[in-house]
This record gives sequence, structure tokens and C-alpha cells, in this order.
Amino acid sequence: MNERMNECLCRRSASGTIAKKRTNTGKDQKTFVNDRMLERFNAQTSHKGTPNDAPLGDVLAVMPFYATPGGDAGHSSLFTRRSYLRITVESLRPVFPRILVCVASDFDFDYVKSEFNDTSKISEVMKYKAQLFRPSRLGFATIYLSQYLLLKDPRFFDVRYVFYTESDQILRARSPSKLLDLVGSGHTFFLIPHRVQPVPVLRDFGETKFEVHRARSFMNPDHIKEFAKNDAKPTVHHVNADLKNASCCFDRNPCSTNRERWRRFGHPDLELFQIKAPTRHNNGDAPTHHPFNDSLVLVAGEGNFLRQSFRICKLGPPQMCPW
Repeated sequence: MNERMNECLCRRSASGTIAKKRTNTGKDQKTFVNDRMLERFNAQTSHKGTPNDAPLGDVLAVMPFYATPGGDAGHSSLFTRRSYLRITVESLRPVFPRILVCVASDFDFDYVKSEFNDTSKISEVMKYKAQLFRPSRLGFATIYLSQYLLLKDPRFFDVRYVFYTESDQILRARSPSKLLDLVGSGHTFFLIPHRVQPVPVLRDFGETKFEVHRARSFMNPDHIKEFAKNDAKPTVHHVNADLKNASCCFDRNPCSTNRERWRRFGHPDLELFQIKAPTRHNNGDAPTHHPFNDSLVLVAGEGNFLRQSFRICKLGPPQMCPW
């Protein structure tokens, strides 16, 4: 599945420094909030406990990346978009070590080339040379460039599969080689990961207490209400980091005609879960587990966050879900 990294209610300041203490001003609180969320994402990609297989070299992971100032780069700051890209790459490498990043400007090309290519963390960065009507077209351009690469570049003639993703998605995979066997079984199969969304809760901001009332200077009142609603969910299930001991199965009814398993966020059937970080063993000391290294709190299902309506999946023991 892909875990979406959400912009945390605010933009990060351009300083790039980690806040060491809480302060009283709205601007510093804004920096504090975003720094804490980026710290969480960093912790989640600092281990390699997700895949059960060796890295799969016959898969090329491709993604568009656009962070050019002055363009339609969305609401995230330049620092945040670049952080998301780095975290995405780190989550992909243990599973799919061959990575292609496609860009649309010299500004982004120079950054990706210097930040990743020289350290062998990605296989290639390519710039789409034609003028894009809008940055949202970069996804199509990425597919076009990856096709060109696979057909024309001998370095990639051995690629059997392409994994298309976005530069703000943390990949969590269970036995990916078995899934690829299904894709390559001779039928026309596409493997589409579930995109799981985090929900903001106060405990995600770490051990230092985050005082919501200090954030009123930069948070919309609706955001404050959202914290209260999310923290009111009583149970958060914990799933092991390698995902071997859990599943979350959807019903097979077509959504266009049957939505019996769709629930509003406040419904008791809708569950939340976290992916638990591996227990660490340091120099023979007792094993340790730090909750701050767990994933963000995630919705067990997928759906429409704008309307708060979700097609729920049921957390359970390891199994191959019916299909």
C-alpha cells in the first residue's frame, strides 16, 4: 500500500532547521508543527522492516516530481516537497531499488541530479523537454519518458515491470515478489496498491506536549475541531512493521451499485491503525521500542476525505483476501 504524506495544516518555514523548543509566536509554532511531522516521516523510513523479499531489480519505479517556484506546485513549501521526495525514495529502495524521477524544469533537474543521482539512490532523472501546459500533465509525461527509456536505453532492457507512484507516497509492501508473479502470469493484470491516508492526532507530534491553543494564530478553527474528533476515536490497532501478521480486506461489491461497507468517519465500524516500528536491539541491551517511530495513525480503508466517507476494510490475521 502507499501511505500518503499530508501537508500538516500549514506550510513550513524556509529555514530548514529543526525546532528545539516551543515558542509563543504563531510563526514559530507553525515551524514547530511541520518540523515534527517531517521528523515522524523520517523515523518511518529509517528501517527496512517492510519487504519480505530481496530487492526486486526487474522493476522500475517511476514518479513525477515538480517543485519549481512560480509554478503550480500546490500548497507545500519547496523544503517540504523536497523532503517528501527524499522520504519516498528511501521507502522505495529496499523493495524497488531502480528508480526514475521525471521533472519538467532545469531547477528540479539540477536538484534531483545533485541530491540523488550522485549518491546512486536513483537510477535516472529525466527532464520532459516539451513545454507543459500545466504541471498536472507531468504524470502523463512521466509515462511517456519511461516508455522511451525502456525501449531505447540498453540499461533498462531487462526491466519486466513498471511501478508508477507519486513523490509523496511511502511504500509498504508485503511479499511483493508473490504479487508480481500474479501480474506476470500471462494474463492482463495490473497491480494497484491501496492509498492509505493518515489522520492527524495530537500524539503524532511526539513526546513534547503540543498545546493546541497556541496554534490558534495559524490554524483554522476547523483544524482544531478535527484534532478533537480524531483523538476521540478510542482504539488504534497496531500492526507489525513487516506486515506478515495482519491483513485488511475489502468487500468485493462494486462501489457504483453497492456501498453497504462505506462508513462516515465517526462510525464505530471504521477502525484506525498504526504500523509498529521494529524493536531495536542495541549492543546486547534489552530490546527497545519507541512509539514515535511508529507510522502515523491511518484509516483502515480508503475513500473520500473531503466528504469523510470511507470504504472500510477489516483488520484481521494474515490471509490472501478474496478477489
